[in-house]
Amino acid sequence: MHRLIRNIGWLLTGRGVNAVLSIVYLALATRTLGLDHFGYFAIILALGQTVTGLANFQTWQFVVRWGVGEDGPGDATGFAIALDMLSVAIGLVLAAALVWSAPLWLPLPAELLPVAFGYCVVALLSIRTTPTGLLRLRFAYARATAAESVQPMVRAAGAGIAAVAMPTVTGFVLAWAAAEIAVATALWIAASKQEKIDLSRISFTRIPVPGGLCGRPICRAVSMSDRSRS
Repeated sequence: MHRLIRNIGWLLTGRGVNAVLSIVYLALATRTLGLDHFGYFAIILALGQTVTGLANFQTWQFVVRWGVGEDGPGDATGFAIALDMLSVAIGLVLAAALVWSAPLWLPLPAELLPVAFGYCVVALLSIRTTPTGLLRLRFAYARATAAESVQPMVRAAGAGIAAVAMPTVTGFVLAWAAAEIAVATALWIAASKQEKIDLSRISFTRIPVPGGLCGRPICRAVSMSDRSRS
């Protein structure tokens, strides 16, 4: 119960930090860009979120459910990373289709289409559900909260820089893209300190077996079947 309350506290702390800083960076974006250009900015962000939402396999669930087996989360992590790579490949196709067709159904100027596609690419490369799963598997909510707090801090700092040095839609999109890269990097670093990540185990075919599935009756049945064939 003590650990549960502590983890809830870390989650609430992270949400509180994000809420406070979101007021700062959204205020900077709206006041700097104005109504029309902030609308373009919001459309680009929505495209990035749509692409990652459609292509993302939520691999943290594989890590949490399968990583508790006797062999640890190695195979589960490798399988999850493989799925993340597939997400990037699928997402790139979706991003190209959405951005290419955007002028047909969205009020997005043609000069912002490359910016929108670039942000979609960054969002896909910054998919971070696998390291999040590793941290949740080990109940490292403090590390996860610290890593995730990088995103609002970088957004706030980037929004301030953009408001002064590059007060355009592209400038603010670059700030948001930098925040995506920063938080993904922070989460991978935090996860690698918590659990060794063996890139040689990345595979679609090496599907991990949940710890609970290998119950002793099943294992004994497999063993008896092997002995009978021999």
